[in-house]
Amino acid sequence: MIAKTKWVWSLYLIAFSFVLFKKALAFFLPGNPKQLYFFILYTFDWAFNIQYFFNFTQIALNLFHLIPLYLFIIEKPLLKTSFWKYLFVLRIIFDLIGHNYETAEIISLTRDSLLIPALIICRAIIFYMPSYIACYFYAWHQDKIKSIKT
Repeated sequence: MIAKTKWVWSLYLIAFSFVLFKKALAFFLPGNPKQLYFFILYTFDWAFNIQYFFNFTQIALNLFHLIPLYLFIIEKPLLKTSFWKYLFVLRIIFDLIGHNYETAEIISLTRDSLLIPALIICRAIIFYMPSYIACYFYAWHQDKIKSIKT
């Protein structure tokens, strides 16, 4: 990877890490709306704890995927590719099912306008896409990472 590209990827890693840690703090620190949301869900029925588990796992997997993102940038292999492949698939699954609070927020915003939720979803997809691309290349093409010139 050329130096200019590494620099851009490094900036993305810093920004992405900041956003992920901010989301993790919003999830774990008491007194946040997200914590209140899951507390209310649990109050209605303990079975709603599964939503809490999905969200927790989604946050944990996203934080853990900072490792392959960093390793992609520095072009260093670590562990077997099968490990990263399974982890990548789990990340996709939990990213799809682990956003119960955010889904409720988006649905509530559709009451006023469809444009605002669409823009929020597009922004999230655009922001997360480079991470998915890097982690995909790291998991499936780890042997070719040094030859990838982006």
